[in-house]
Amino acid sequence: MKKKIMNDEFSSKMMEQLWIDIKGYPIPENLSDVERSEIWNIHKRNKNLEFDFKFYKKFDVSDLKSEMLNIDDTFWKMDRTRQKKYTLHKDTECLSNTFFPLFYDDTFPIVVYKNNFLPKSIQKKTDEIITELENEFNGKVLNSNYVKLFSGGIIPRHIDDIKYFQRVKRFQICIDSNPQVYFNIGQTQIVFEEGDCYQINNTKFHSVHNKGQTDRINLIVDIMPWEYIRESYTIQ
Repeated sequence: MKKKIMNDEFSSKMMEQLWIDIKGYPIPENLSDVERSEIWNIHKRNKNLEFDFKFYKKFDVSDLKSEMLNIDDTFWKMDRTRQKKYTLHKDTECLSNTFFPLFYDDTFPIVVYKNNFLPKSIQKKTDEIITELENEFNGKVLNSNYVKLFSGGIIPRHIDDIKYFQRVKRFQICIDSNPQVYFNIGQTQIVFEEGDCYQINNTKFHSVHNKGQTDRINLIVDIMPWEYIRESYTIQ
C-alpha cells in the first residue's frame, strides 16, 4: 500500500510539472480523465520524435545584423501581444514580418498578413531568406518574426504541440548573439553563431537561456509544406 501511495504521489507531481510545461499555467484542481490522457499522449509522442536540431546552412547576415542593431527601438515596442499573452516570453521583444494565427482550421484557405512597417531594406533581406527556405523545403511562409531575448533572459522549458506546430517546419536564423546563449531541445544543447540556420523541433521540450551581456536576436520562420495547403494561399 505504501508503494502504491508513493507511486501515486510521484505520478501526480510528474503530471503537475508536465501540465505547466505544456500548458504554461498551473494544473486545475479537478483534472478530467480526458485532460490527463491528452497530456500523457503529448508526453509519449514527444519522447519519440526524431530530431532536436537540423542544421541547414550559414547565411551571410552581416548587413542585416548591422541594420537590425541600428533599428529604432520604437519598432520593438510596437506590438507587445506575444509577451502579454505568453508569460514564457516575458524576457523577449518581437518584431513581426508576416502573421498567421496559430489556432487555425486547415479546411479554410490560408491568408497570411504582411507587416509593412519594417524598413524596406530589412524587408528585402528578410524575404530573400524566406524565399530560399520556401524553395528548399517546398512550402510557403506563415509566421515570420524577429525575436530579441534580453541579456540575462530566459525562455523556460516548454513544449509547443498544437496542430500548427506539428505541421510547419520552424527555422531559426541567428542575426546577433553571444557565446553564452544556450538553446536546449530534448537532450541537445547548442550555441548559435551569427548566420546559423537550424530547423528546430519545438514540439519537443525546449528552452533558451541568455547568460551573456548582450541581447540575442533571431529570425524565426515557419514554413508550411505544400501538402498541408489544401486550399488557396494568399499573402497580403
